[in-house]
Amino acid sequence: MKDKSVYLNYRIKCHQELVDILQYEKDMYKQYMYHHIKDYLLGLFKSDNIVKIMKWQRITRITDYHDYQYHTTGSKWHMLMYLWYIRKRNRIGNKLGLEISTELIGKGLIVYHFNNVVNSNAIIGENLHLHGCNVIGNAGASDLRCPIIGNNVMMGAGAKVIGNVTIADNIKIGAGAVVVSSFTEPGITIGGVPARKLK
Repeated sequence: MKDKSVYLNYRIKCHQELVDILQYEKDMYKQYMYHHIKDYLLGLFKSDNIVKIMKWQRITRITDYHDYQYHTTGSKWHMLMYLWYIRKRNRIGNKLGLEISTELIGKGLIVYHFNNVVNSNAIIGENLHLHGCNVIGNAGASDLRCPIIGNNVMMGAGAKVIGNVTIADNIKIGAGAVVVSSFTEPGITIGGVPARKLK
């Protein structure tokens, strides 16, 4: 079980916050992919990948809410709802290759493609964009510390952020980059293996 202090960092602490973040993220996905309701309905009919990701993301946010409520209030109802939703989240996530813990991720998460891993101890700001095959995690069994990532960070396909590093706001991480050191200058682009400032 997590140390109770972790729950202080949770992004969804009440039902209104849950409602707000679900609407915000739904609107962002629709702005990206479905500009009109007919496009969204067609996407549902075609079983578009983005529709599947949107469903997974809605469920994982609801899971986070019930997880927080159970561990801070002790409510058995929230425990049961947490177990119900985390099972749904994991079943869908397994199919999509999404091993992402969103409880410490700010609103505005956009996942464009499948196969992403985010460690549950990573602390991430708002509007993180994952383009597929991304990893945000610890450096290994000997070092369990995880990244702290700011707001409006975009990770290109295959980009990875590993270990006890800090990433400032508005940074773009190029495709295939491996970030193993901190970048605290906002608004830059980084890339390469290991990552360095590009511009």
